[in-house]
Amino acid sequence: MKQNSQFILFIFIQIFGSPITYCQPDQETTQRERTTKIVQELAFEKLVDFQLNGKTNLKDAAINLHDGQNALHVGLFTGENQYLLLDKKQNAATIIPLPGWKYPVTIPNSTRILAGQGETVGLLEPMAQQKVLASLPHLMEFGDLLLPAVSENGAFICTRPTSDHIQIFHGGNGKPITPPIKQTGQVLQMQFTSDSKYLFTVANRKQIDETPKRNVSVPKVNPGNEGLRVWNSANGDLVAGPLGAGIQSQYNGSPTTYDPATERVVTVNHSESDESALSSKLRIVPVIKNTAPITIELPSHISGVRWIDQSHLLVKGKRMAAQQPASLHGHDQNPMFVVDLNTAKPDFIEVAADTEFYWAIDSTGKYFATSVSTQKGNFATCWKVGQTEPLWSRKGNFLAFGEQGWLVVIQPGRHVEVCSQETGEVSISFDNALETILNGDQFWLCKETNLEVWQQK
Repeated sequence: MKQNSQFILFIFIQIFGSPITYCQPDQETTQRERTTKIVQELAFEKLVDFQLNGKTNLKDAAINLHDGQNALHVGLFTGENQYLLLDKKQNAATIIPLPGWKYPVTIPNSTRILAGQGETVGLLEPMAQQKVLASLPHLMEFGDLLLPAVSENGAFICTRPTSDHIQIFHGGNGKPITPPIKQTGQVLQMQFTSDSKYLFTVANRKQIDETPKRNVSVPKVNPGNEGLRVWNSANGDLVAGPLGAGIQSQYNGSPTTYDPATERVVTVNHSESDESALSSKLRIVPVIKNTAPITIELPSHISGVRWIDQSHLLVKGKRMAAQQPASLHGHDQNPMFVVDLNTAKPDFIEVAADTEFYWAIDSTGKYFATSVSTQKGNFATCWKVGQTEPLWSRKGNFLAFGEQGWLVVIQPGRHVEVCSQETGEVSISFDNALETILNGDQFWLCKETNLEVWQQK
């Protein structure tokens, strides 16, 4: 009997291999099982379901989540703006009318907001019967959506009291820190750095008089922007500038071209008049230390730059249709590049030929994502830093990264998918979402009749 058992085992091994080797965990776990495990670990639970009961309409509104996650600012096209104070224990929303712009500005680490219209902005405390803490001068010209800038720590506010001045105020009480500070021309941008130490501003160049004098013609110069100036947030002293051609506009409004660890900023050597140029020079400039900047030329107009980490930059470009090869003609394209600063001479790779509006880097600096536009539609695509090929790509539009290993993809018809950033597999999905707001390990689903708050377990 024993001999028969040994013979059967011998035959089994010959056919199937050693049972001990076959059961090794590394060989037993398939890619699909690993994917399933990752998705299962991305579990979410509904925290709150606020029933709005027709008291507000989120369908055609600009919605901003307050940093404290206890309130929403709802900007309606009718101008009837609202501050929704949320009681998570009672699942109730108290609606407070909010005067001023459609775009209220939150003060981080507080319940204060900025709201106003015309040439003033009020520092308000909505939770105290809309108490006005201060009234600050700020010019909102027609067609100009330059909002006041607020520092990441909530300590400083910068306004534009006139078209060619800036002024810094205390974020807590609205008292002035500086008098109005003259700029070179119309103020185009105001942004505090992520460490709140500095304020970046960009303004137009002064117009040059083109009137002939003594039979000598003055050459025509396009005003463009003069360059980035760096100010001390605490006292308004000029620290550096102008540097290059100015900070590039970032879609989320934060100065992501600044690296707080090394105090370096990225500038580009062209103005709006150079959008027809196929190549642009990107410069990495120290704010304080007098060291040589790093320069690299890219085969595209540069429309946005973000630091991935201290050694890599993510760059959004723009190619005009007329500049592209014949196979690409038809519409402007927005390529994406990764710049590697580790090499002796900075190098770059083009990871996508045409990308959509939203693009982001996860909180660890190890992943980045965007939507890639193709003839078959848009595909949400995620890369791991250091790899040329994407980790995955799935039909839909990338929205934003969550905090712990997930991201959100939007499908047509207001369909929202929460996916693993490692595999792209869907963990949970929702229908009829007017807007999705991400905040740390939570996402907020704004619907026509209710507001849901979900959190990762």
